[in-house]
Amino acid sequence: LLKDKVHAVNITDGSRAVMRMCSLAMSKLLLENEIEPVMQISCRDRNKIALQSDILGANALGIRNILCITGDSVKAGDQQDAKAVHEFESVRLLQQIQAFNKGIDPTLGELSDNNTFIFAGAAADPNC
Repeated sequence: LLKDKVHAVNITDGSRAVMRMCSLAMSKLLLENEIEPVMQISCRDRNKIALQSDILGANALGIRNILCITGDSVKAGDQQDAKAVHEFESVRLLQQIQAFNKGIDPTLGELSDNNTFIFAGAAADPNC
């Protein structure tokens, strides 16, 4: 229903701290149906290794738009006993994507599979 009617679709990543299908999988499904995804990545649920892996995986799958978010508090969700990670926050995640786009590996100095081609964005709360 959305094909040829929208430019892109934003795919949330555990919004309101509630379990849902991962944004990486849903983004790939949209690409397969010729709809441009904006994949969200939340820092709340992953350490930096997992975040870096998701970025590289998205790039390998042809996902080019990533919205970096820190993530809602687990206290807002339906599994309040879950542990938040927050090793990165949205600004640090933006910096990581920028480094990957330049071909920089955080430990080895240079990415083994060339640089990524990701358009990274973030959301801002004007009330803060």
